[in-house]
Amino acid sequence: MYLILCVLALMSGVPSITPTSYSDQSFLRKTLFSSDRYDPLTRPVNDTNESLKVYVSFGYSPSIELDENVQLMSDSYWFRFRWTDHFLKWNPANYSGISKIYVPQSSVWKPRIALYQRLNNPSLTVNEDALASINSSGVVAFEISIHPKTRCLMEISKFPFDVQTCVFFIMDEYLSEGELYFDVEGVQVMDEPESEWIIQSQSATVTTKYGRSIVNFQFTIRRQPSFYVITIIIPLVTTASLNPLVFLIPPASGEKISVAVTTLLSYTVFLNVISGILPETSTSTSIVSVYITTLFVLSGLYTIFCVIIVKIDNTNWFPGICNYFGLRNRRVSHKTDNSVSDKSSSEPANNVSTAVILDRILFVLCSLGSTVLTCWCFASILR
Repeated sequence: MYLILCVLALMSGVPSITPTSYSDQSFLRKTLFSSDRYDPLTRPVNDTNESLKVYVSFGYSPSIELDENVQLMSDSYWFRFRWTDHFLKWNPANYSGISKIYVPQSSVWKPRIALYQRLNNPSLTVNEDALASINSSGVVAFEISIHPKTRCLMEISKFPFDVQTCVFFIMDEYLSEGELYFDVEGVQVMDEPESEWIIQSQSATVTTKYGRSIVNFQFTIRRQPSFYVITIIIPLVTTASLNPLVFLIPPASGEKISVAVTTLLSYTVFLNVISGILPETSTSTSIVSVYITTLFVLSGLYTIFCVIIVKIDNTNWFPGICNYFGLRNRRVSHKTDNSVSDKSSSEPANNVSTAVILDRILFVLCSLGSTVLTCWCFASILR
């Protein structure tokens, strides 16, 4: 007898779910979803003129990826939708205190949500085997997790110190605002490492468009420019500063033209790098692209000037336009009344003198032009 009492005492301390609770859950589901009582295709309102209110909660990851070349933004999003289904209410006291159940999403009515500005199919794919929660007050909730690519038109004028605003919106594919309208419960940020882009602000607002209730989601993101400053901006400014130095190289050294051509080709590398990053079509033009293109044209002019200076240094050829600056007279002023042989021997010295003067003038002008151009570029970007 004592042994039986001990066993009963031990058994009474073990929590268990009685068969009655299982039968109550089964009975509750059968009652709620009987075919003559509930239709998952019918909007769950008592009055057909009543608009159903659906609450939206939104979460996102700060690890945003933005493909500038094709203007697509990708990120991980989480949506939670909640509404009251008037046909799925019960009294927990009648079902062993059951206050919440989970059923397949295919068993209940739910809004058909579409995400616009999304690449390809805008419809949000719902796993019909996933569960929706229902409490005794008739509040139904289900969640969707997606990793879509959405279009983001870029404003690239201030690259790489640019700020982008990306927008997308969701709405029901079939129901008008008079049948369904949204209300935003909140926006949450998932705790993950940040990427190249920093989210400055985000918002979710409800508006009406196309006669339907929609939720607009807007992200304002700022690029972290460190990588591009180190790999593009600093080398570019350094090259622009070195370019006028070709006029300090003596024409007789034989390296003047080769250095000018090498510098010219370096700008084509910068142009190729920039074109691989920025979109082919955009609402604006990158100031850095304009800066590089201008430097490329100037470098081409520098190369032409170097060819002219080397030709002046090596031959008696002299461009007629230089007469306007008095450089031709400088050569003539060196002439003497000596013999023809003395006159011939003085020509190379006069040519060298003219080439040096042209080098000095062009060095000052090109250095000034490069400095002004660089200051204008970065003043425009950083303002």
